[in-house]
Amino acid sequence: FEEHPAQSETVPEGAPIAGTEALLLDHGVGSYLSAGSVVAEESGFYTWVWSIDRDAQGDLAQYIRDSFTDWFGRVAETHVSPFQPVAVSQSDARLAVPGDAVSDTLTVSSSNGAWLRLDGAPIPVTFTGAAYQVPGTLPPVEQAGVPADAVPLGTVEVIATGPGVYTSPTVAFPDAGFVTWVWEMRLEAQPEQYRDYLADA
Repeated sequence: FEEHPAQSETVPEGAPIAGTEALLLDHGVGSYLSAGSVVAEESGFYTWVWSIDRDAQGDLAQYIRDSFTDWFGRVAETHVSPFQPVAVSQSDARLAVPGDAVSDTLTVSSSNGAWLRLDGAPIPVTFTGAAYQVPGTLPPVEQAGVPADAVPLGTVEVIATGPGVYTSPTVAFPDAGFVTWVWEMRLEAQPEQYRDYLADA
């Protein structure tokens, strides 16, 4: 589910099944650990519902009063698989003259499934962008990390409230040359109440 499902006595019709497991309760009252064979293939809230079918117990059914089914959507029975926010950026101006204010456009999405929601609203994610002026007469080469001679022009933030296209605040372009943007989503820059729902990048 994209958000924590409401607790209910029965499983809602059409609820997607991520997987099933069976447990043999072979030592009476106590704690049991399931096999862990169910895999969270993508981001979302995964909630367990356990049941005992009296009619499936064979000759031992005579010792069981009735079948049992756990409630659906219990907080203690729900896992969260964090989503991975990603952004693809494109400069708003291929050519700019000194003195122009330049910005960047971000196309934001989740790379591993649903963008998770809390209380009906998408979880906000802060992307931090830095604009750098690169010396020389040739365009900068795409690479990991920022070269030591790149001059930072300014840092801005974009708060994404779900998948979509966002325009960054502007940064002044002071001198002739090449300007390039570097964006990141840092887990520690997000409000603490959202960090458990995000994968770092």
